[in-house]
Amino acid sequence: MRENEGDQEEDFGLKPILYQYLRYWYVYAAFLVTCLGSAQFYTWYVNPIFHTETKLLIKRDDSGADELIKQLNPGKTIQKPIESEIEILMSEQLLERSLAKLNFETLYFLVGDVKTTEVYNDRPFNIIIDTLLFPAYFSKIEIQFLDSTHFVLRRIFQDEQKSNEYSLGDLIENELGKIKLVKSSSAPADFFNHEDYRNRNFLVQFYTIQDLGTIYRDAIEIYPNSSSSAITISLKSAIPQKAVNFLNTLTEEYILNDIEQRSEFAKNTVAFIDNQLENINAELKIVEEQIEQYKILKGITNSQVNSDYLIENVHMVDVEISRIDVKLEFIDYLQDYVSGKVGNKNISPSSIGIESIALSRLIAKLQELEYERKKIGFSNKENNPYAISIDNEMEYIKTNIKENLTTIKQGLIVSRNASIKSLNRYKLLISGIPTSEKELLSFERQFKVKEELYTFLLQKRAETEITMVSTVSNIKVVSSAKPGFFPITPNKNKIFSISLVLALLLPTILIYLKNILNDKVQDLQTITETKIPLAGVIGVNNSAENLITLNKPKSPLSESFRVFRTNIQYFTSEKACQKILVTSSIGGEGKTFTSSNLSIILAMSGKRTILVGCDLRKPKIVKDFGIPNNIGVSTYLSNSETNLADITIKSEDISNLDIIPSGPVPPNPAELIMSQRMDDLFNLLHDHYDFIVIDTPPVGLVTDASLISKYADLNIFVVRQNVSRIIHLNNIKKLYNEGKFKNVSILFNAVINNSASYGYGYSYGYGYGYGYYEDEAERNWIAKFKNIFS
Repeated sequence: MRENEGDQEEDFGLKPILYQYLRYWYVYAAFLVTCLGSAQFYTWYVNPIFHTETKLLIKRDDSGADELIKQLNPGKTIQKPIESEIEILMSEQLLERSLAKLNFETLYFLVGDVKTTEVYNDRPFNIIIDTLLFPAYFSKIEIQFLDSTHFVLRRIFQDEQKSNEYSLGDLIENELGKIKLVKSSSAPADFFNHEDYRNRNFLVQFYTIQDLGTIYRDAIEIYPNSSSSAITISLKSAIPQKAVNFLNTLTEEYILNDIEQRSEFAKNTVAFIDNQLENINAELKIVEEQIEQYKILKGITNSQVNSDYLIENVHMVDVEISRIDVKLEFIDYLQDYVSGKVGNKNISPSSIGIESIALSRLIAKLQELEYERKKIGFSNKENNPYAISIDNEMEYIKTNIKENLTTIKQGLIVSRNASIKSLNRYKLLISGIPTSEKELLSFERQFKVKEELYTFLLQKRAETEITMVSTVSNIKVVSSAKPGFFPITPNKNKIFSISLVLALLLPTILIYLKNILNDKVQDLQTITETKIPLAGVIGVNNSAENLITLNKPKSPLSESFRVFRTNIQYFTSEKACQKILVTSSIGGEGKTFTSSNLSIILAMSGKRTILVGCDLRKPKIVKDFGIPNNIGVSTYLSNSETNLADITIKSEDISNLDIIPSGPVPPNPAELIMSQRMDDLFNLLHDHYDFIVIDTPPVGLVTDASLISKYADLNIFVVRQNVSRIIHLNNIKKLYNEGKFKNVSILFNAVINNSASYGYGYSYGYGYGYGYYEDEAERNWIAKFKNIFS
C-alpha cells in the first residue's frame, strides 16, 4: 500500500514538471527542424576534408663505424635521431621541388550559387602559362563560359575590374601576363554544350612556388613511430586525389634526393680520378714524343737493350713509387680536409687504394654525419641542439682520422724510401749500359710507369662508376598514399548528434528561463499554495463565442461550468437566495465571461437566476447578451423613482434568467454603491430569485467590489492562467487572510487543456476528452494537432 502511495507521490511531482516543457512541444519541433536543417546545410556547405597519409621506413647504415667509435671511446654515445629526416622532408627546397613537378601553381574553383568548390581532375579547362606578371598573383580572376568555344575573362585588381571575351586556344596577353585556355582532356564530353553547364562561373588563383611551399609546409604533419625508424607523413585536403599526388611525389623526390646525396661520394671520387687521369695522359703524350724524337735523333729503330731483368725490376719499383705518391697525395688532401683547408669532396679512401678498414669506417661515419649536417642546413635550422651534437661528434671523428692518417702516411713514407733505395740500386746497375741505350731505357721506363698508373686509375674509375650506378636509398616506402573515401570533417554523426542535443537543450533552457522569469500564475500548485479554496477550473475558450454555455451546451467548457455550479453548493449554506459576487484583480481575467456563463448554467438547472451588472465603469455584459444599456443599476441608484421592474430584462433565450445591466456610466459610481438604494435593490432581489450573480469591477483597480462584497454570500476571484500575476494572487491572499472578503474562493480560468490537472485529480472536464462533446468541428487544424500532444 505504501509503495503505491510512493508511486503516486513521485508521479505527483514529475508530471507537472514534465508538462511545463511538453506543452511547448511545438517549440521543440521548431528547434528540431531548425537545428537539424542547419546541420544538414552545414554538412553540405562545408567542403569535406579527407585524411591522406603515407609511411616511410628509414634503414640504418651498418658500416661498423659506430662500433669503431665505441671502441675508440667507450663513453661516447652515438646519436641518430630521425628528426633530421623530418626536417629535410619539411624543407622548402624539397617541397618546392615536388610542387614544381605537380603544376599546383594554378588553382581552379567552381563558383556556385551558394558555395565555391575547388576542382582538380574534373575541371573542364586548363590554363597554359607562358608568362605571369606580378598582378596575376594578387588578382581575382573569373571565367564565365558562354558556349562551347567562347568565354569571358574578368580580372579584378585593386578595385579595378576589366573583362574581355576570348575563344578557347587564344593567346591572352594583358597585365596578368601571357596565358592560354584550352579544353581539358578530363572534361565531360557535353560540358560546353549541355544546357545545365552554360553560364557556369569559375574562379582561378595563381600562386608562386614559394607561397605554395609555405602553405604545404604548414599543412603536412610528420611524426615518427616510437617503436621503429618509420615515419608517417599525413595531409588533410578537400581533394583526396590531390593530396595523394602530392604525398607520393614528395616521397619520390625525397628518395631521389637521398640517392643523389649518396651518389655524390662516388661522383666526387670519379672527378678526382679524372683529374689524375688527365694529368697522366698529358705526361704520357710528352714521354711518347720524347721517345720518338730520341729514336730519330740517335737512329735507333728497335730497343737494343738486352738487360730485360733490370728494366723489369726498375719498372715495378717505379710503379710502386707512383702508387705510393698517389696515396700520399690523397692523404695530404684528407689531412687538409679534416683540418678545414678544403671543402668536402666526399671521397672514400678505399677508392684510391688505401686499404685501411679503420680509416674507411671513420671516413664513412664522417660522411654520414656531414650528410646529416647538410640536411639540417638544407632545412634552414642551423642552430639547434642536434646540429651542435653532430658538430661535436664530427670534430671527435676528425681527430681520430688525423691520427690514423699520420700513422698510414708514416708507413707509406717508409715504403717509398725503401722503394727509392731499390730503384737507386737498379739505376747503378743500369749505368754500365751504353749512354744511348740507357737514355732510351729511361724514356721507356717513364712511359711504362705512367701507362701502368693510367691503367690502375682507369680500373678504379670503373669500380667507382659501378658503385655510383648501384647506389640505392636507405628509404623505403612502406605504404604509399591512397585517397580516402570517408571525410574526417565535417563529422556528420557528431554534428547531427550535437544538433539533436541543442534542439532539446536550447528550448528546455529557454522554457526554464521563461518559467523562472515569468511572474504569472501558470498552474494549480501556485493557487493551492495560497490556502484559498478552489471553486473550479475553466478551460480556455478557443471560439469566438463568449456565452459558451448557451451556444455550445455540450462542449467541455459548458461541462466545466456545470462542475463549477456543483462546487458552489459546498461554499454556500442552504439559503433561499444565494448571492455570488464575481470579481478579479485586473481586467482581462475573464470576470464577465465567468459571471455570464455561471448565470446561464444556474438558470438551466431551473433556478431563478438574475445577473446584476455592478461594473458601473466598463459594462460588458450588455454586449454579450445583446441588450440595451440605457437603463440599469446606475439608473436605479441615482433615481428614486425608478423601480426594479424598470431595469430588469428577461432573457429571450434562457428561461429563469433575468439580467440587470449596469446602465449609463455615472460620474460617482462608488458613492452610488454606498447609497441606501443599493441595500434596497438587494433586498428586493432576495425575495424574487434563488441565485443573484453579481458582476463587479476588478478589486485591484477600484473599491466598488469591496463595497459590494458585504451583500455576497460567496466571493469568487477569477484568476486567469498566464495573465494573472503572482502579486495579484498575493493580494487576494492578503484580502482573504485579513477577512476583508468573506467566504472567498478562486476560479482558475482559461486553463490550457489538462495543464492544471496533473497530480491533483482536478480537471475541468473530469477526464472527458475532446470528441465526446460537440465543439470540435470548428477548431482549426493547428489546435487539433497541438491537442494530440497535450
